[in-house]
Amino acid sequence: MGKSADIQKVLQLVNEYLPEPMTEQGLEDSLTGRGLDSYGFVELIVALEHEYQFCWPIDEMCMLATDTIGDILQIIEQETGQIVPSADEQLE
Repeated sequence: MGKSADIQKVLQLVNEYLPEPMTEQGLEDSLTGRGLDSYGFVELIVALEHEYQFCWPIDEMCMLATDTIGDILQIIEQETGQIVPSADEQLE
């Protein structure tokens, strides 16, 4: 099983592919609306697969199906069985 997922690490990875960094307040913001292009999307998926040691589900390999950090966290949870604490829980 891969590493424990946390919002800060996912944000860090996502921000590598965005023109301007997102914060925890933007977990449901559209990644495409924030400047993520198709090339960056594929690179992000590869980075997440490597970081959390899982294979991204082919049916979720669509920018429209996976357009927020919340969507990404949900896929990590589903595919790895890891529960990702909410932003509030991680700040405590």
